[in-house]
Amino acid sequence: MNSQHWEKLRKNYRDIVESVEPLDVMPYLCEKSVLTFEERNQITGSGCTSELQMQELLTRLRSKKEEVHAFQHFVDALKTKDPYHDLAARICDTVSEADPSVRSRVDPRCVEDEVRNVLNE
Repeated sequence: MNSQHWEKLRKNYRDIVESVEPLDVMPYLCEKSVLTFEERNQITGSGCTSELQMQELLTRLRSKKEEVHAFQHFVDALKTKDPYHDLAARICDTVSEADPSVRSRVDPRCVEDEVRNVLNE
């Protein structure tokens, strides 16, 4: 996923994590070969809350190569479910100043730990 797409998801991260049920979008993502069935089972079989599952799903989507079109397929998956139409539109309409030619590589959970470590020094 490129940096521009990740920034759009990041700016809507809380809304995505709090309102989207992972099982509502995973079948579509598997159908489009964005996720493997093994990845789906790892995410859903963890026994975690749907919010934690969605965080894990977003982390995995972020690591996908650009050719997989993870961002577009995720937005398309949201569009297939009535409660998520507005969210899909908001994500697409989100302004990003990131360079789309740069691939997003950093796990957002690692950034938080790094920031914490710097602040604790």
